[in-house]
Amino acid sequence: IGSVHSRFNMNAEEMTARVLRALEAPRLTILGNPTGRLLLSRDPYQLDMDAVIQRAAARSVALEINADPHRLDLDWRVLPAVKRAGALVSIGADAHNIAGIDYVDFGVGIARKGGLGPDDVLNARDLDGFTAFARKGRARRTSAATQPPTTPRRSSGAAIPGGSSARGAAVPRRRRGT
Repeated sequence: IGSVHSRFNMNAEEMTARVLRALEAPRLTILGNPTGRLLLSRDPYQLDMDAVIQRAAARSVALEINADPHRLDLDWRVLPAVKRAGALVSIGADAHNIAGIDYVDFGVGIARKGGLGPDDVLNARDLDGFTAFARKGRARRTSAATQPPTTPRRSSGAAIPGGSSARGAAVPRRRRGT
């Protein structure tokens, strides 16, 4: 899992380039906190989320839905584009204590609101399925590491109300009764 934890004030072009480079890392399986937002305290950083989604799909990197109620990152309005691109999400609780594990329920709600089902969620797979995704992606990224990365196409970007462009750790858990 890799996440941006500093230099949030980059412009959209710089941040997009930074995240796209990170998606080329051979050992990256999940991009955590894809937009860096903290609800009511920090806006998402600027980036071309369409380019990030396309690169994540091409490199077999899942995008995290951070289910902490202070983040809820990715925004549910981006999830249809994630699904159309063939990328997966991973629902993470961002739990800092035992009670925080229950935040996964918020992430499941966000995924459902965005039109995703179990087949779109990496950590809804069994251990063998999760591990196979990680290995397949690692092999793809390792073989691509010898080739220059593709240049992302310019996109209109999906708008999120409030003026930002659309931009969201795996906690394997089975739900009883679902």
